Amino acid sequence: MPNILVVDDDALIRDMLVDYFEAQGHHVIAAPNGVSGLRMAQAVHPDLIILDVDMPQMTGLEVCKRLRESPETSKLRILMLTARKTEKDVTKALDLGADAYMPKPFSLAEMGLRSKMLLGLER
Repeated sequence: MPNILVVDDDALIRDMLVDYFEAQGHHVIAAPNGVSGLRMAQAVHPDLIILDVDMPQMTGLEVCKRLRESPETSKLRILMLTARKTEKDVTKALDLGADAYMPKPFSLAEMGLRSKMLLGLER
């Protein structure tokens, strides 16, 4: 099963996503901020990164940008998860290289379907 990295400074959301994906049979690792999330992504090369935008120390947008700039991590699949919903926010994330953008609040059912799509798994 795919490896998933969840990067979110909100412990409730982070734990909920870890529990959800582990129940689906995925191996899940989690990071509480962008700095540790970037380090984990560079070390582990997960199949999917679920990345919050607004975090202290380093935003998800900066993490996404740095991952895309490195040949070793440029192809990692990134789903941005955020409370920001304006067209400008969405296009900025996609311009930086995010593969998908999901606004908060979100449903776990939709998160599951989007992650399957990004991972290339059958529904």
